[in-house]
Amino acid sequence: MSGQEYLYFAKHACCELFFQNQITEWPAVNQNQVTQCVHSFLLAAFALFFLQNLSSADQRPSEIEAEKPKASISYRDLILSHKPAAFWDFQQRDHDGFRSLVQKQPVPALIRGSLDDAAAGPRPAEFPLFTANNQAAAFEPGQGFLRVVDPGEKSDLDFAAGDAITLEAWINPKSTKSGQYYYIIGKGRTNRKGVARDNQNYSLRLTGSEISFLFCTQPEKKGEKPTYHRWTSSGGGISTHSWHHVAVTYLFGKKNSLKAYIDGHAVSGKWDAGGDTARAPVVDNDEVWIGSSMGGAASSSFNGQLDEVAVYRSALTADQVASHFQHVLPGPQIDWTMIPANRVQVDILEGIPNQKSWSFRPPRLAASFTQP
Repeated sequence: MSGQEYLYFAKHACCELFFQNQITEWPAVNQNQVTQCVHSFLLAAFALFFLQNLSSADQRPSEIEAEKPKASISYRDLILSHKPAAFWDFQQRDHDGFRSLVQKQPVPALIRGSLDDAAAGPRPAEFPLFTANNQAAAFEPGQGFLRVVDPGEKSDLDFAAGDAITLEAWINPKSTKSGQYYYIIGKGRTNRKGVARDNQNYSLRLTGSEISFLFCTQPEKKGEKPTYHRWTSSGGGISTHSWHHVAVTYLFGKKNSLKAYIDGHAVSGKWDAGGDTARAPVVDNDEVWIGSSMGGAASSSFNGQLDEVAVYRSALTADQVASHFQHVLPGPQIDWTMIPANRVQVDILEGIPNQKSWSFRPPRLAASFTQP
């Protein structure tokens, strides 16, 4: 067996060892649990360090390719080649908002309230499809959001039974909480005067570490209210203070047609309200809002940065969605001169997803100390 093959199996073995012994309920831990957890982690880290050096000259081609930037086309051109109905990259801000890059039916995203100053969006070398000066829109709950006026009847932003849709965005949340639903993009449910309240044509939202798709179906009988149908992912692993690519595809009027993706990978989930349905969605000329809903309520507003928001009148394939997420995982940054001799430095890190894998973004350092 090659050194790289040893490393491949050791990663999984050490990962299993560490996660089986990890602390899951911090308030209830004792000294033995802490010691066991640290020992498990040090054993896993030592094994990986040793085998990584052993295998450095014998890497698998697939892993070598995964470490190299593959960008031969810009993210903007890649998205436009997949023919979105609307696409806002937030790169250039006008005095009143951001223009859509789709020329067929340009629909600007207008600022309501105020937005924070532009923030850095996904950038190389971690995200090689983007430019070094890529910008994102920054949102603060209760301060402002973006509104897109519907061009009119049967516009490219209106979706009825038989229409396929893809909603897509890059998100970098500052905060998120399970049970709360923060709007990335949605049409309807704006609570504007003169517009029906239960008129959600479609929406993509963040809840905890998951994404959620919500829409309303038309009443079957007179006097009844529209029915909300909500799908929520499970095991999404979205963390705060890091960029994630999210997308959902759906064919209105067809059961079992919803597909969702986080960071280029398909994720599972379930219809946890209203159930799956073949009924037609509610559709009208209400606005599309980015970053909020329900009158701009802080409880429904996104907190953080959004970038590359797109709406398609087609269901992108899994390969197309995967091509939008190219990621080069940064290597560990260790300053050996800062580690005292004859001591072990223990770093406590935040933002590690709850999954048995070493493939995650660099976590945040919460605390650090040394032991004899």
